Amino acid sequence: MNSVDVDSIEKRVASIIADGGGVIVGRTRLQKIAYLLTVVGFEDDLQYGYKYYGPYSEVVAAASSNNSLIREEITYTDWGSFYSIFSLAESSVVQNTDRSNFIIKLKDSNAVVLELMATAVYCAKEKYDNPWQAVMNLKPEKASKNMLSDAKRLYSEMLEFITPRPLPKITE
Repeated sequence: MNSVDVDSIEKRVASIIADGGGVIVGRTRLQKIAYLLTVVGFEDDLQYGYKYYGPYSEVVAAASSNNSLIREEITYTDWGSFYSIFSLAESSVVQNTDRSNFIIKLKDSNAVVLELMATAVYCAKEKYDNPWQAVMNLKPEKASKNMLSDAKRLYSEMLEFITPRPLPKITE
């Protein structure tokens, strides 16, 4: 990827954070939001593969880590783990658009629920016969009955948003 492409991706990742209210907590959450924006057509050309936490893009990861437009604060939990808080280096006004409403709904969702829902969407796009069953197989430690139910509810709520392209249809 040349430097122009890197600059473009860095600006696009910063715009995701801006449209989400200026702060997004968690690398996984940022990845899933960027993935779902790509699926529904609010973003283009972000390439995703599947990793342990679901859909993952190396370019989004790189653009969120070394980006002069974004601040990444690493915060440690009481149990020794850590998470990132992404914010804009300079303040920006959030516009009430279909895109920003979509991002805000996702960023305010439980991170595991968002991961399960994004994984189901990924499985649907990859033509799995039963994406929800695939999620249970891929993520048995996270796909409890309650979490999966919440992921399905989030998916249903996301279908209501106006997007350039619809989310793929996922049935039981």
